[in-house]
Amino acid sequence: MADKTPLSAPVIGISGWKSDSASVRAMMTQISGAGAVPMFLGDHGDRNAEEDIKKIDALVIMGSDSDIDPAKYGAAKSAHTKSESDRHC
Repeated sequence: MADKTPLSAPVIGISGWKSDSASVRAMMTQISGAGAVPMFLGDHGDRNAEEDIKKIDALVIMGSDSDIDPAKYGAAKSAHTKSESDRHC
């Protein structure tokens, strides 16, 4: 949990692909409207998860239209798998 005084707003981490996507912007608006502070946690490969978790009180994991590449966990792709790396081609 983030170190806060009792009167401070909770910090809600938002995991997403891009901070300017419509879904992430909408979630940030909802979190702010509820009185919390949104913190975008993009660039997953460049982030320090241990440090991030110390800064937030809760985490929202946003979905996407792609799957985790099965090669990351030693499996083969099926014909239906569309990974993030496929989106950038």
